[in-house]
Amino acid sequence: GVLVTNVSNRHLRLERVVLGSARANHLACVILETPDDEAHGLLRARWALLARTREELAALLAPPIHEIAVPDPILWTDDHASLLSVLL
Repeated sequence: GVLVTNVSNRHLRLERVVLGSARANHLACVILETPDDEAHGLLRARWALLARTREELAALLAPPIHEIAVPDPILWTDDHASLLSVLL
């Protein structure tokens, strides 16, 4: 299966947290952005897709895949979850 999470946020880089959690749990993660579509009232959105393997993600996504690069993934835990670390 695949877990799809909307990480769009004007002020926080939530994809860094999702990617950090994915890596800590040995999951493949791809960050994608969907374009806006004014004709249909859709705004641009950023998505994190997680799966057990990269192949599962590749089977779901049609080429070309324009993956967003995420600098410095962050692992939030019960002991550490600083909002300052994900502010834009």
